[in-house]
Amino acid sequence: MTSPVDYGAKVPLCADIIVAGCHCCTVEGYALSEADIGNLMDVALIAEPIRRADGSIDHTYDDVGEVLLEHGENGIERQFLAYVLWREARKPETLDELEAEYAARFGNRRAEAKAEAFLAVRRGYT
Repeated sequence: MTSPVDYGAKVPLCADIIVAGCHCCTVEGYALSEADIGNLMDVALIAEPIRRADGSIDHTYDDVGEVLLEHGENGIERQFLAYVLWREARKPETLDELEAEYAARFGNRRAEAKAEAFLAVRRGYT
């Protein structure tokens, strides 16, 4: 079992794969931002949902699954999925959505950290 991914915000990604005019599959995952800033960090698949004893989905668990590396040793299928999700994640509208999601979720942490550091220096704490 791998350790959970440390990320800030996530934006759902979905891409339909069309081959020779026919719908092959739909790839679903997330674009993940870095934890301390809102920049694109990784793409990940959606994890299989955790189910309760009665069979209902437990939404208290994070559903970010396997992180897909763009040039990793994932095997040909995983490399293809990574390529498709990275292509979707790099679209300007996705990057804007990720930045907005991060800002809505965490506010402007960078500015707050700078202000706190400035006040600490002014007060002589450092």
